[in-house]
Amino acid sequence: MHRLVRYIRTDVKSDNGNAIIIPRKALNLLKTTLPTENTDVSIDFNMSNAFSSSTV
Repeated sequence: MHRLVRYIRTDVKSDNGNAIIIPRKALNLLKTTLPTENTDVSIDFNMSNAFSSSTV
């Protein structure tokens, strides 16, 4: 069984109004690879993939 949760952040703004569903496991992997200090993270996506990059 799959459960989806809609999580809306009001402190983050986007240039477009697109939406994407990212599995929890992928977000946890992203979280573990990011440094502990505040960094900018960019997430780009197309119809089948999501790409992330961060600046330190």
